[in-house]
Amino acid sequence: MQKEKQLVPKLRFSEFEGEWEKIKLEKICKFFSGGTPTSSNKNFYTGSIPFIGSGNIFDSKVDKYINEDALKSSSAKLVEEGDILYALYGANSGDVSISKIAGAINQAILCIRTEENKNFLYQRLSYKKTSIVNTYLQGGQGNLSAKIVKKISVNFPPLPEQQKIADFLSAVDNRIQNLEKKKELLEQYKKGITQKIFKQEIRFKDDDGKAFPEWEEKKLGYYFVERKEKGLENYPLYSLTIEDGVIPKSKRYEREFLVGDTKDAYKVMYKNDFAFNPMNLRFGALKRFKGDIMINVSKYYNIFYCNEKGSANFFDYYLTSYNMIQYYNKMATGTLEEKKRVHYHEFIKFKKLIPSLKEQIKIANFLSAIDKNIELVNTKIEQTKGYKKGLLQQMFV
Repeated sequence: MQKEKQLVPKLRFSEFEGEWEKIKLEKICKFFSGGTPTSSNKNFYTGSIPFIGSGNIFDSKVDKYINEDALKSSSAKLVEEGDILYALYGANSGDVSISKIAGAINQAILCIRTEENKNFLYQRLSYKKTSIVNTYLQGGQGNLSAKIVKKISVNFPPLPEQQKIADFLSAVDNRIQNLEKKKELLEQYKKGITQKIFKQEIRFKDDDGKAFPEWEEKKLGYYFVERKEKGLENYPLYSLTIEDGVIPKSKRYEREFLVGDTKDAYKVMYKNDFAFNPMNLRFGALKRFKGDIMINVSKYYNIFYCNEKGSANFFDYYLTSYNMIQYYNKMATGTLEEKKRVHYHEFIKFKKLIPSLKEQIKIANFLSAIDKNIELVNTKIEQTKGYKKGLLQQMFV
């Protein structure tokens, strides 16, 4: 006869012992969800009560506010700061949070209240998200419901151990949040300083402390050479994305049948080549390839590289800056808005103020140093998340 598995965690604080107890949430929690005031009555949305949707459960601010009349005329329900909020519908089904604000919730959110330690339950439900979604939302279809959540079983230790675990994991969460805030501040600093540099509100000096020459107006084509080499059979196929740059196409689509085999339809890219999509340049579809291999990309992209007058590192920042993307949008041509584009022969004729090569390098090195700091913080975030994941696997049963 198979021995019943004991409900004892692998990793435990030394002062605790004994088995945990498996309990259905409906036995220890109270539940309610909300509703949405009719959107046709604009007066309902003129109040001061935060209206929390499933996409806002982690936020301390919301975009919508309602008034008392909206509460009385709808199923919207009030929650308190510190309540457990569980997302039932939408792309974030299964997400759970401790509410940062008091407000009203709609029907896509389930509020959970318990006499057990709510921070422990929050951590437990967060850890179980993947298994819950895989069980009840197979293929990403359908919604969760209060009925489903009530039947979820959770293993609980006594309250003192719940508190100890919750406090420890909250400290790890605080570490992650502080790192994420640091990353956000660095990104904001980089964005602001980059705009000031390219507006020449900040100027650099050479290694001897002397001012660099004034920026000169040049056509972009003065710095670039177009590459038109056809793709080769043994080169991997990559794609240009606005979010992630130049990445393996199979990775982007995650479906093998979308990765073509016909190399005649592709161009070659080398390390430090730039690619842009004429149709989407005004949205930021211009990226530099930083890999060490030669790759194939769509023949519909324009490929170019810097000549000896330009720094690839500098133009990587300059061509993708906020001001340049706004400029591309202004210069795009086409009879229909959705078909506006920037052709390469137009792109290379754009006249812009550009610094000398030595100042280009100085600027690029400065911005690269900020990027390295951002990447260092991001690495710490991922390491801390991995550390927490490992803890959860051993501290919960």
